[in-house]
Amino acid sequence: MHEFYTVSRLDISDKNTLGLFTRDASAIFEVKDLFTQDDAKNLIDNLYPNGISQHGRQYLFDKYVWLYDQYQNSYVSYLQILEITFELVRLWRHTDKPSRFTSLFGCLTFEDALKLKTERFTNSGDIYKVSTDNYFKADMNLLLTATIPGNILMAEKYWTGQQGPNPFWEILMNAPVKIIEKIT
Repeated sequence: MHEFYTVSRLDISDKNTLGLFTRDASAIFEVKDLFTQDDAKNLIDNLYPNGISQHGRQYLFDKYVWLYDQYQNSYVSYLQILEITFELVRLWRHTDKPSRFTSLFGCLTFEDALKLKTERFTNSGDIYKVSTDNYFKADMNLLLTATIPGNILMAEKYWTGQQGPNPFWEILMNAPVKIIEKIT
């Protein structure tokens, strides 16, 4: 078992392991006359038969961040475009790698988890020591928005384990992940 650190903004203090969620169609967005909640749920079930992580829930159907242009046309946030680009590149060229939508995320060291908590999570969440056998290490700083070809190139670097000029390594852990102890 390999040990890592994770920052959880959810209260997981009563859990021994972290796992995946099944999908509830009622939370999925639908477009009248184009697709139903059940259509979307079936797609997610087919792509991720073992369930999805909290990260997957957030990006696949819980998080709606809308942007509007001057004509009140709505668009999704660049974060969803970035996540789906990385997922499509994974599905296209790196199917041996774990999906970000089914992964639990960790850091190599306590210091990295503390940096993540303070700099990216506005000092919210608790840090836990966790362990798992199955993981993939990638440079989180490659999750950048650029042009569409640029996003694809960054995703390719991410999925091949390359690093950018200032790497911050994240650990994509496959469930179940054992919680060893709460650190902070």
